Amino acid sequence: MSITSAIARATAVIAGFNMLSEVLKFIREMALACVFGVSAATDAYLVAYTVPNVVFAVLGGVTAAGRALY
Repeated sequence: MSITSAIARATAVIAGFNMLSEVLKFIREMALACVFGVSAATDAYLVAYTVPNVVFAVLGGVTAAGRALY
């Protein structure tokens, strides 16, 4: 297997799992909407779910960039 085909295969695997992740996210959102509907409680849950993920993503990016410098 040449290096080009190995890179293409790895790219396809990553793209496939990324698509699967997006489909599962959509299913999660549909299930939340079906079970809880549109309410203040649902909004509070989504904020409580999103804020820690955003903080983790930002801090993870900062620490990864810091490690790359040293």
